[in-house]
Amino acid sequence: MKRLGLKLGLVMAVVVLMVGGLAGCGASELGADTSTKRGGVRYSIKSKGTKFNIDNVTLDLYYGHNYTNPTSTFQYNYEKHEFVSFALYFCDGQYYQSNYEFELPFFYTTPRVYSDYTDVEGHYLVKELSLDEFSSGEYYVKFNPIFGYKFNHRETITVPRGVFERESGSFVFKVAGVFSLKDDGGEDYGDGGYIVLNSNCIYVRYDYVDEQTILLSKPNDRLR
Repeated sequence: MKRLGLKLGLVMAVVVLMVGGLAGCGASELGADTSTKRGGVRYSIKSKGTKFNIDNVTLDLYYGHNYTNPTSTFQYNYEKHEFVSFALYFCDGQYYQSNYEFELPFFYTTPRVYSDYTDVEGHYLVKELSLDEFSSGEYYVKFNPIFGYKFNHRETITVPRGVFERESGSFVFKVAGVFSLKDDGGEDYGDGGYIVLNSNCIYVRYDYVDEQTILLSKPNDRLR
C-alpha cells in the first residue's frame, strides 16, 4: 500500500509539472478590452513575448462578436445612413475618440463626420469586412461563464511602426462600423461624408526601451 501511494504521489507530481510547463508555454494576454457587457465586439491580443523590434511588433489578434446581426452593436439612423463596411484600425491611444462632438452651452451632440474613412487622423486601416463576412461563423464569439470568451477567428498581424508616437502610452485596435451619409441627411451632416462608429476597443500599453525596441504590457487602466 505504501508503494502504491508513493507511485500515485509521483504520478500526480509529474502531472502537475506537465500542466505547469504547458501553461508556461502559452501566449499571455496583453490587451485590456473596454467592453463592459457580454454583447458587442470582443477582443483579445496575445503574445509569447513582450519585447519587440519596432519594425516587427507581431501579435496574435482575436476578435469577433456574438450578435446575429453585428450592425446592431452600432447605433445609427437607417433613414440617414447607409452601411459601408466594418473597418479595422490601429491607432495611438491619443487618437481614440467618442463617436460624437459635444457643443456648448447645452451639450448638443453631433456625429463626427469624415470626408474619407480610409484617412482618419492617426489611424491605420488594416482591412475592411463586409456585413456578410463579419456575420459569418468565422467571427462569432461564444461566451462561457466559467471559461470566458472563445474566439473562432485569429490572425497574426504586425502593428504599424507609426502607431508608436510617444515615449510611452498605449495603442488601440478597434472594429468600427462605417456608414455613408445619404444626400438628404439633413443639416447636422453638412456636405455629407462618412461616420465611423466605435463599439469598444482593446488597449495595449507600450514603452520604448531604446530607439529600436518596444516593451508591451497589459494596462491597469484605460491609459491614453
